[in-house]
Parts: sequence; C-alpha cells; structure tokens
Amino acid sequence: MRIRSKALVSVVLMLALVFVLGCGPAGPPGPQGPKGPTGLIGSSGPPGSRGPEGTQGPEGQQGPPGPPGISASGNATGTASATGDPYDDPDWPVYWVSIDPPVGGKNVPVTVTLKVPPGSRCSLTYITPLNARSTAKPEDVIADAEGNAVLKWTMHQYTTPESGGKLELVNTKTDGTQKTFFHSYNAQ
Repeated sequence: MRIRSKALVSVVLMLALVFVLGCGPAGPPGPQGPKGPTGLIGSSGPPGSRGPEGTQGPEGQQGPPGPPGISASGNATGTASATGDPYDDPDWPVYWVSIDPPVGGKNVPVTVTLKVPPGSRCSLTYITPLNARSTAKPEDVIADAEGNAVLKWTMHQYTTPESGGKLELVNTKTDGTQKTFFHSYNAQ
C-alpha cells in the first residue's frame, strides 16, 4: 500500500510538473474581436455652436404715401376724418362706423359703433368746444373677436357754441399699447 501511495503521489507530481512546464511564456496577443453595437443609424451628437451672422440684405422699396393729414405712431394722437373712414394704420385700424344721433344734446342717448383691433379696450369721452371733459361717459367696452365695439350713454350737458366738440377714443390693445383718436361731435 505504501508503494501505491508513493506511485499516486509521483503521478500527481508529474502531472503538475507537465502542466507548469507545458504552459511556457505568454505568446503574442490574438486578433481583435468583432466590433460591438454602434447605436441608432442617423443619430448625432450635441449641436455645435452658432456660426457667424451673414450680411444684411438690401432694403426693400418704400411703400406708397398715406392720405394727407392722417398719421400717428407710438402713443401719438390721430384723427379720423369722417364717420366710416379708417384711421390709416394697417397695424391699428380704427373705423367710426356710426354715431347716433349725429348731433347730441342734453339727456340724449348716444350710441357709437366702432371697428377696432379685436379684443382691444375702448374708452370714450366727450370733450366740449371749451375743452372740458364731460363727466357723463359710457362704460369701457372690449371689442369682440371681429373688432366690433358699441358704446352707449346719455349726455348730461350741452354746450355753447354748438360746434367744435369732439369724441376722444382711447383704444388699448391686448398687449397694453394704446393710442388716442378724436372724432368731431357736436351737442346743442
């Protein structure tokens, strides 16, 4: 039995020696393996920085002149010439559609119909020929989606002389900008 265990130990040692000596030094690296997944086709990285600005193009032609005596800009004052005539500003059209009755008076109900920018606020005041502001005035109204606004009130005063009075319309757009427009209106 002793011989057998010696033989077994010898065989194990021999196998260990063969294994250790058989491995030898490391060889050169093998070929590179296949490439892994690359992501979505057409995907891109983050955007780069903005490039330089180009040169400005030529200035366009000047538009046709507007009608004489009708101009305003910013918070300036414009004057519409007659009932139904537009204030000549395509960005801020104001039409005095009707004023009924055409001449006011004490305790006379007055109706002013306007066409203004949709959603804008209309505030109307009668100013006498002596530049006094009437305390009787309609409540402010907001124009509907088509720009229609109707203001109604009863005049409490009449003036002397009969001519030279005016209606003052302060029109305020939804962005808060406003312009003031005048229309002649007499009371007797």
